[in-house]
Amino acid sequence: MWSFPVPLRSSGRWKLLVPEFLHLSCGNLNVIMDGMPFGCWRYLNVPSLVTEMTKMRFELLGTSMIPQHSDARVLDQFIYKWSHFKEIIASVLVEKYTDIAKAGWNVTEEEIKRDVTDLFSRNFERFIN
Repeated sequence: MWSFPVPLRSSGRWKLLVPEFLHLSCGNLNVIMDGMPFGCWRYLNVPSLVTEMTKMRFELLGTSMIPQHSDARVLDQFIYKWSHFKEIIASVLVEKYTDIAKAGWNVTEEEIKRDVTDLFSRNFERFIN
């Protein structure tokens, strides 16, 4: 899709959608109030890199991100990229919630549902409003 941050004007303010090919952007987005990491740049959209970037985002940003977008040019590409990503995000979420539980937090089903809803819909809605 894009290989650079994409400026958007929303609610009278400028905001940045940042494709996650820039590893430093995760750290910088903690400082920039109107930045949101999303998806993966098409040349990095391979399972091993998507897994690593998704883990990094959770570690640095928690659930304050948009984990996936599709740069698919045809429906067939969208279907296989989405099926790959569902496996990756499930694996990463299990790993991160296990880490949280080991640290002593009792993770509830309601918290997990809230986080998944944030990741796949509410984060984008809040970002553009």
